Amino acid sequence: MSSNFTAWIERRARQLRGVLGLDELEPLDPYELARTMGVKIFSPLDVTGMPSQMLNEILGAGSDSWSGGALHLPNGHAVVLNPTHAKTRTHATLMEELSHIFLKHKPSSFYVFVDSLTMRSYNRSQEQQAYGVGAAALVTSLMLEQAQNQETRRAYLAKLCGVSVDLVSFREKVTGIRLE
Repeated sequence: MSSNFTAWIERRARQLRGVLGLDELEPLDPYELARTMGVKIFSPLDVTGMPSQMLNEILGAGSDSWSGGALHLPNGHAVVLNPTHAKTRTHATLMEELSHIFLKHKPSSFYVFVDSLTMRSYNRSQEQQAYGVGAAALVTSLMLEQAQNQETRRAYLAKLCGVSVDLVSFREKVTGIRLE
């Protein structure tokens, strides 16, 4: 990542945290952020009338192929989350989707082909921006600096922030601040 892009990510993450009035050392609760932003959260289990065969596919065999998605509705926004995933993954997914909304990204388009094969568009730049901003909002560079100064381990910081060790490692790579 370029230093300009990284600086942009950090600024946008601070702005997103500002929605809750958080300083850079306070843990961010993605569910509280969603409530404050007026974003509804639901799972496929909440959808009345969803065929059981479809539920079994997306929450069973297909569960690893998706984490969540933002929906742009006429009366606001919603995020659908995969309820089979770990809390740490759900936090990262929710933050990424809230970042898409915050950054006013254009929603994906869906294309239906022969035999109901459906695919969605993918905008790599938007996905990198949303994941980067979401991750930076969850684990700020100041949190990493303080953890480094106190010789805090990745696992402890991950637990404190409600994220995976992999997300903390990602933030270490982006910021250049190493914990171990």
